[in-house]
Amino acid sequence: MTDKSEWPAWDYWMREKLDDGRFLSIYYDRTLKDGDVRSEKYEADHKKWCREYFWDPVEAACLSFLRDPNKLKANDRWLDDPDECDYEEHTQLWTQMSRLHDLIVDAQEKTHLPPEFFPPAMYVAWAKRVGVDIPKCVRIELERVERERAPPSTTFSEPADDAISGPDDELPDEKVGSQDKKFRNNAKKVILALLLKSGLISKGTKALSEDLDFELKNQRQKGHDEITLGWQTIKRRLDESHDLLK
Repeated sequence: MTDKSEWPAWDYWMREKLDDGRFLSIYYDRTLKDGDVRSEKYEADHKKWCREYFWDPVEAACLSFLRDPNKLKANDRWLDDPDECDYEEHTQLWTQMSRLHDLIVDAQEKTHLPPEFFPPAMYVAWAKRVGVDIPKCVRIELERVERERAPPSTTFSEPADDAISGPDDELPDEKVGSQDKKFRNNAKKVILALLLKSGLISKGTKALSEDLDFELKNQRQKGHDEITLGWQTIKRRLDESHDLLK
């Protein structure tokens, strides 16, 4: 699967072309069968899903077409009668979601997306880069949730013992956009959360933060005076990361 596939507008399936060239909503003056994946019963509650911290490939593929992954089942893939007039359109939407799922998995294997699951905002950024259309209501809601969850300070500054310098921190605010800062901050938490959840880090966050503080003190003794992160802050950041996967 290539990242350069051309994808239809996410709502292409919501209208059908008439003989005179006009388009008509598939919901106009009729009710779709319950088994039709385009049926309104499968519509996703995008506000609920946008509040999730992570999506997996199946969830991302379904939500990209505004279908609820929890309502879809494998046996819903085929209508009872292949001769039904909506069979082809129903099957085509399933095929599009399956293709997108495969593209997402391929991106994970190439490390363009994290394995297993990823933050919705990270997925939307990737989708935009490869040309996958995302429902506008999903994009707007995710932006709202990101603003709501953003820390009060847009500079992500830390208390006195937290000053930690690096190439990104040396850039003035006008050179580093707030979205980039949010992405970096979120990505660090995701990585730490995965480490804590995977069992690769077996110690509690307090013991781990004290060990890291001891190592930082060793680094400062070697002349790395710019590293002044305190163990309390390390523990706070580890706890925040741990909470992501509770």
